[in-house]
Amino acid sequence: MQVRDAKVRWNEDVLNKPVLQILVNRIPDISELTFESKQDKSIWYAEKDGFVKFFSGHPDEDGKGFGGDSYTLNTKEGKVELVGPFSSRAGYMNNIGFGPCIDVELTTNKSKFKKHDRFTGYAVTKRFAEEAIQYVPEAKGLKSGTIKGEPIFYPYK
Repeated sequence: MQVRDAKVRWNEDVLNKPVLQILVNRIPDISELTFESKQDKSIWYAEKDGFVKFFSGHPDEDGKGFGGDSYTLNTKEGKVELVGPFSSRAGYMNNIGFGPCIDVELTTNKSKFKKHDRFTGYAVTKRFAEEAIQYVPEAKGLKSGTIKGEPIFYPYK
């Protein structure tokens, strides 16, 4: 995954933190990732080329997330199937020792990137976000903070 361009949805009219939006050449498929777990196999995390994916769900219990869809995860120990897992947030992953990562919005569609102000939410490594923020002239970098006691990162002017 490579950065093609980036911008920030500053959210100046609301209390939400700014969101880094990144145009990338490709978004890795879940089948390309190798997940590791923490917390008795109920938290799953993978990272590849700056892209981050995580789930909350136990392989022995069906959940109600993602409409009950199932996801097959590659792990070092073999494949694990999660049924109806939930997603989480980068701050939580940072808090339990994964990362550091940051919630962002990604797209591979150049025209969508130029015309729209919202894309699909994903996460990337902090290092990848620092590379992307260089494409945003008005951004000074990434600031660290906390929400609900969880370490987060977000763009600032």
